[in-house]
Amino acid sequence: MHSRRQVEEIWLMDTRISRLYEQYVEALVDGKEELAACIERKCRKLKQEMLDKYDVIV
Repeated sequence: MHSRRQVEEIWLMDTRISRLYEQYVEALVDGKEELAACIERKCRKLKQEMLDKYDVIV
């Protein structure tokens, strides 16, 4: 079970990942593959951090 603070942190990280994925899609649509790849790596890193820190997969 997660504490209230942990749940809030998880929610914030999940929100951040969602916003990054929106930017990722925009970069792909705009033909900016290098930017999209950078954003995708950042999303993977954040997802792994959530798994390691909170044992949560998003």
